[in-house]
This record gives sequence, C-alpha cells and structure tokens, in this order.
Amino acid sequence: MFIMRTNKAEVVIRKYKEGDLDPVIELYREIFAEEPWNEKWSYEAAKSEIKDFLKQENIVFLIAQCDNEIIGFRIAFDMKPENFPFLKGLVKDKEAMYGKELAVKKDYRNLGIGTNMVLQSFEIARELGYKKFLGRTYLKSKMVPVYSRLGYINTGITDPNYPDRVYFIRYI
Repeated sequence: MFIMRTNKAEVVIRKYKEGDLDPVIELYREIFAEEPWNEKWSYEAAKSEIKDFLKQENIVFLIAQCDNEIIGFRIAFDMKPENFPFLKGLVKDKEAMYGKELAVKKDYRNLGIGTNMVLQSFEIARELGYKKFLGRTYLKSKMVPVYSRLGYINTGITDPNYPDRVYFIRYI
C-alpha cells in the first residue's frame, strides 16, 4: 500500500481485492467511453474483459482510492511473446510486463495518481524479476507525454490490429 497526498485529498494506492470488481467495471466503462477511445462497453462485456485480465500470469492490479471511492486503476501482466509476434526481439519470455490499462477519474487527473500507480507497478514488476515494461497508446493520446516523462521510448512499432496505436518500452 502506498499513500499519497494531493491538493484534493489523500489517495491510497493498493492492490485489487475481490470487492473492487463492480466499481472498477463502472470506472472502466466511464473512462473508455471518453476520447480518444470512444468505446461503449456494456456492463457484462467490461466485466468479462476485467475477469480475463485477472486470469493473466503475474498480474499487477492496483487501485487508487480516495475516501472509499475507487478513482483509478492500473492493470499490467506478463507479456507473452507469442501474443506479440510483431515485437520480435523486444520481448522474451518472462522478461517483460505489459501495461494493459491505466485509468484515473477525470476529476482526479493531473495530480500524479496515474504516475504513482505506474511507478508502483514498475517496482512490483522488478520484484517479480521483470526487466522491461511495454505499453501501447494512440499517438494523439495524452499518454504519449506521460510515457516520455516516465522514461518510456517510442518503439515506432504499431499494432497490426490497431495501426493508430504505437508501442512504448521502458527498461526497469
């Protein structure tokens, strides 16, 4: 558990627990309906997606909580090279974590909450023996400068299924 103070309130960053599922689903649906994603997730589809994440090997699932309200989350897990054949040479088995999702409620953005969740996920990944962290985002996303500030490097490799999204790598 990690406690941070912002100009708004005290925020606790902790590991996911079973009772977090419903509020995380609602936050997932809310955040990914925004630009640039514009995704309309049903409750059941979001629940299925998150439950699939929970089945991943060495999952790092962090929750940002303020006054008993879940205001953000970070999901990362072992990056299986066979699932990313287009990243040949960048990813070896048990070497890299994939930062799948990072979300912070709109009213709590730009306070360092997302940054702290990412830094905490790096620390956990290091403890698990990982050497790299990869993430993917839209080139026009607000995450691009965040990735840069956190030491990620643009690989220049786009996702074949989503050509407007590019992969970033950070050595941890």
